Amino acid sequence: MSSIQSLTSGELLKLQKVVNITAVTTVGALVIQSCGPLAYYKVTVAAGGDVTLGGDNVDGTTTLYTIDLSTPAAGFDTFGELEAYINNSTAGHFRCYLVGVRPETITDNNLITLAATHLKTGATAAVYANGLTLYGDPAVTPFAIGFSVTNQKFISQPIGGFSTQQAGWIKDTRCINTLRYLSFLATATGGGTINLYTCDDVNHVSTLMYSGAFVSATVLIPNANPSIDFWQANLGHRLLMYGLGAAAVSVPTIVGTGFTKQVDGDVVQGGNYAGCA
Repeated sequence: MSSIQSLTSGELLKLQKVVNITAVTTVGALVIQSCGPLAYYKVTVAAGGDVTLGGDNVDGTTTLYTIDLSTPAAGFDTFGELEAYINNSTAGHFRCYLVGVRPETITDNNLITLAATHLKTGATAAVYANGLTLYGDPAVTPFAIGFSVTNQKFISQPIGGFSTQQAGWIKDTRCINTLRYLSFLATATGGGTINLYTCDDVNHVSTLMYSGAFVSATVLIPNANPSIDFWQANLGHRLLMYGLGAAAVSVPTIVGTGFTKQVDGDVVQGGNYAGCA
């Protein structure tokens, strides 16, 4: 693939990823996928956010793991810890990655109810082959919504199947995620802030890169400062836009463009936006 330095502007535009989000009220918190040897897997999110992960060779209703998020233990009371728990303690069957939340965001009552949903039915039939999004509840705080620029993804048909935890899982490890343009339109009661973070999902911390206030019916374009061409996350980190309202905020419209590139400078065509879909 051509290096980014040699791409014409037209070619670069083809590789850029565009996010165009209108009238969204939920936050895509994490993407979960089954990766184990059983024929059937299910995930359920009860009222209060409690998660049940099931799996067997009959119908998937056998409970394998129960994660209490209505009174979460210290081991998974933040989304970073929850991600680590799923990827480590349930590694033989499930895996996940974060999208529209910070790793420090609390999990307490912060996932929207989901009826028992099959992740896999039968030996080869993955219903959500590229992962199922679990959504955060904006009612936990007055308003919070976000999306990530990330190259993390699950692949539906990895070579060798899903026989190992890493098969079919692409991470941001060697990638730099970049946001070139962002606009945010919302009507707020009491205003709010829009923040850009670089998120280290290995150590479960995020670093604030930019913060700007928004008020009622305001379009915010953070790169209005001409000396700033774009926002770039640290190597291997997710780039997260996170809007937080002081009180009630109408459903926002978010528009942005960006891309993901590897450390050698090559643009990664599979770079994607995630979090508000």
